[in-house]
Amino acid sequence: RGRAKDMGFLNFCAGLVVAVVTAGVQSFGVVLQRRSHYDNRFLPADQRIPELRSVTWITGVIAFLLSQIVGSVIALALLPALVLAPLGSFTVVFNAFFAAILVDEPLNNVQRLGSLLVTAGSAVFAFVGYAPDPELGLSEILVYATHARFVLWIG
Repeated sequence: RGRAKDMGFLNFCAGLVVAVVTAGVQSFGVVLQRRSHYDNRFLPADQRIPELRSVTWITGVIAFLLSQIVGSVIALALLPALVLAPLGSFTVVFNAFFAAILVDEPLNNVQRLGSLLVTAGSAVFAFVGYAPDPELGLSEILVYATHARFVLWIG
């Protein structure tokens, strides 16, 4: 039973890593696509490269798609949706970071602070939201469902 709890926590940690890494890869892919459009915009019309022939754009699409497929399948298998959903906010942070580097978009102090707060909030929510699934039978669930506090809360 102790080993099962350890495996549950290890799966949880692995799910966190997968979710954050795939959020970064997804953002990188989107910003690469933007970079391709950005570079193309300044070329004369006869020298512009169609997206389907742009290595930068194709790399961005592949990164985005792989992050969606891998992230969705693995992270959802390892994490409860309640924990996974707030981790999606990391894509905003990664988008700002990669856009500042690859597309020279300015990142001011307020945006940096906001990114830090989003990161901290998501991390707190992920760790506070982790709880091994209780093993409750129907009779126990019915007892909890008719408890005065629950009835009052559900309103």
